[in-house]
Amino acid sequence: MKLKYLFVIAAVLGIVFGVGFYLLPAQIVSMFGVTSSEAHQHMTRNFGSALVAIGAMSWAAREATDSKARRAIILANFIYFTLGSIGIILFQLTGIPNINGWGTFAFHAPLALGFGYYLFAKPASS
Repeated sequence: MKLKYLFVIAAVLGIVFGVGFYLLPAQIVSMFGVTSSEAHQHMTRNFGSALVAIGAMSWAAREATDSKARRAIILANFIYFTLGSIGIILFQLTGIPNINGWGTFAFHAPLALGFGYYLFAKPASS
């Protein structure tokens, strides 16, 4: 897959899910079988804003040529999606969320692998 398409996928998913988490925090987390408190909703909105920022950054980078800045954006995406994947696994293993939580893993893990590929395996000029 071309890096441009990886950026577009990260952008669309980040913005769509981020807006959902930001605007409808209680409703979104209830889909995962989690009861939401006021503090939890605040943290969910912060998470949503981070997803929107990742999405906006990825969208802006989709046409970038090879540069230190593009490499930094690849690194930021790799870190976010890798740590997100690990966090999702750890949370799922607590037994608190329902099976829907694995859906978030299903979009984090492939993106972590994709950005990892461009960070570690693909030549810089790709």
